[in-house]
Amino acid sequence: MRRLLATLVAGLVALPLACSRPSSEGPTPIGSAATPLPSATPVAVTGSAAPSASAAAVRELPPLVYHSYTNARFAFTVDVPAFLQASPPPTNGDGLEWTWGGRATMTASGMNASSMTTQDLCGDDAKRKGVTVHTITPTTCWVSGKDAGRIYWERTQLSRGVSYTLVFSYDEHLKEAFDPLVTHVYASWKVPGPPDPPSAPTAAKSKCTPGWIDECGGCYQPCSADRDCKTKGLTCQPIICAHTPYGNGCTTP
Repeated sequence: MRRLLATLVAGLVALPLACSRPSSEGPTPIGSAATPLPSATPVAVTGSAAPSASAAAVRELPPLVYHSYTNARFAFTVDVPAFLQASPPPTNGDGLEWTWGGRATMTASGMNASSMTTQDLCGDDAKRKGVTVHTITPTTCWVSGKDAGRIYWERTQLSRGVSYTLVFSYDEHLKEAFDPLVTHVYASWKVPGPPDPPSAPTAAKSKCTPGWIDECGGCYQPCSADRDCKTKGLTCQPIICAHTPYGNGCTTP
């Protein structure tokens, strides 16, 4: 019995000493290479990431249903998104503007442009603030860019002496939502007749008295005042052909 008690006592004394010794197979301390420290940024366990502004704008846009608009004065047609609200029509009937609150605007219109060129109509577009695209051909012109958080997009076409214009302006964050809308509306835009062909080379000028102004299919005596005009009823006026001045000549008032 005494030998058994001695053995038990010796075991109990040895137990704390064994627990205090470090073990090569124990848990790795926090902060070691095997167990990185927790990230300072909390990681959500549930839920999805917040949507991007462009993705939210796509969901914000109402369903894309279109109705057709026909302009009685200039006889052009275009599809209009149904969620855009028409503004009161102008008294001259040249077109119409549609808005979506303060977020977007669309305009389709026509204008008499006899003897005008696309350079006359769109030459200054390259000077617009924030312009990113600007092209001019003999029959069309296009400009697009960004200014003050808005995207602007404008297309002009000359046909049969009329300038037809389609314009969009919308908040920049709506770009992803509006790209397919603008594509559809532009494809639906129809104006009368084919575009006017580029101007043909000028025909041979008429034979005028040497020193006279020979432009616009006529002969004009140069002048500086009405008294220089020898033919009765003629006055001294600027001779302008296709928006280009050629000096003062004697012509009818």
